[in-house]
Amino acid sequence: MLVEVLGVCRRPPAWVTETCADYARRLGRPLELRFRFITPGQDGADSATRRRDEAQRLRKALAADTFVVALDERGEAWTSVEFARRFGEWRERHAHLSFVIGGADGFDAEFLAAAHARWSLSRLTLPHLFVQVLVAEQLYRATSILAGHPYHRP
Repeated sequence: MLVEVLGVCRRPPAWVTETCADYARRLGRPLELRFRFITPGQDGADSATRRRDEAQRLRKALAADTFVVALDERGEAWTSVEFARRFGEWRERHAHLSFVIGGADGFDAEFLAAAHARWSLSRLTLPHLFVQVLVAEQLYRATSILAGHPYHRP
């Protein structure tokens, strides 16, 4: 299964890349975890224009057959065990899964409406860099829970 994290952000610093790569290595096969980025919308443009521009480029970057999970503070909040259950279901039904992190102005309403799921990591607004790491860790935790590995301690 291919799992990608697609974010609207500039290239992340080494500590983010290294941490995410570590979780990707831990996941191993048959799951392949990739991180991709699109640059934020044009500086100086209004929020609506930036969101539309980013949504258009996100749609182009996503594979047609991918199951899209938008990371959104107004999405559903799941415990790690609940996320593991959902991830297990997605893993059985889909060969390609994309977690999408919006830009600083959030997502375009049409993009959010088209997403298959909306996931809130927190009611807090989180930095994009942390979100990448949190998604990678939660994917590792979910696979550990599903495999009965003791990494997750309830």
